Amino acid sequence: GVCTHFAEADDPHSEFVVEQLRKMDAALAAVHTHPLGKGDIAVHISNSAALLDARFHELLRKYKASYVRPGVALYGFYPEVAHRRSDHVLGEPADAPRRVWVKDLAVHEAVTGQLEEAMTFVAKVVNIMEVDKGETVGYSRTFTAPQKCRIATLGVGYADGYPRSASRKSQVAIRGHYYPIAGNVCMDMIMVNLGDAESPGKEVEIGDDAILFGPGGITAGELAWHCDTIHYEILTGVQKRVLRVYVDDETGVRDRRRQDTTPRGQVLASLLHDDQDAH
Repeated sequence: GVCTHFAEADDPHSEFVVEQLRKMDAALAAVHTHPLGKGDIAVHISNSAALLDARFHELLRKYKASYVRPGVALYGFYPEVAHRRSDHVLGEPADAPRRVWVKDLAVHEAVTGQLEEAMTFVAKVVNIMEVDKGETVGYSRTFTAPQKCRIATLGVGYADGYPRSASRKSQVAIRGHYYPIAGNVCMDMIMVNLGDAESPGKEVEIGDDAILFGPGGITAGELAWHCDTIHYEILTGVQKRVLRVYVDDETGVRDRRRQDTTPRGQVLASLLHDDQDAH
């Protein structure tokens, strides 16, 4: 077969996209002049952006492509939506339902409303302690308690694929509320500020789930914004030692979380349409 890959797929108005298609035409014409190129040839051009954007469908209408290559769309994201800002304050209620994260584009009618997050990264609360005003938390002592507060330790760190660049910037969701990361992300754990005795964090207990990203917490795109990176890196950066659970319903995700999944309770759940064994 013959394939190409767009360098600026998030911009169907790009002149470079047009130039790539022009070169693809020339390559196909050359292939068809070869004895082995007679008849139908497998052609694959469309990636996630080309699948979703109706304007791309117009550009590609002349091709009788055999295959498409969905990438980030399989995770429920559009290629361009990498930096969706989030400034959730301590104790703010977290959105419970799965959300649709698609930029303001001319989405093709065949996929309208079907792009949703399909991946959740969760860790357990493994310790809680009270910290007095003025005390510091974590390596380099970058967090100083503004008042007496509860600090929860989560069993996850940058060795698991949670980025160190999220230190003191991002939030996690516990029991339906957001809590900020306190201090630096460590190799095997992170600390979060649950607030004082009057905040919703007073209800948090050891063994609770903390949603690092995914439905019920911030999105991978929001975490990417905090880390000054792209959501591709967040989604593909989760390390092998984190347990994967593949399910076809969110109830199954919650049930599996309640099990003793790993020594530190980490689980990465992906929602699929077909049942698969966990790896």
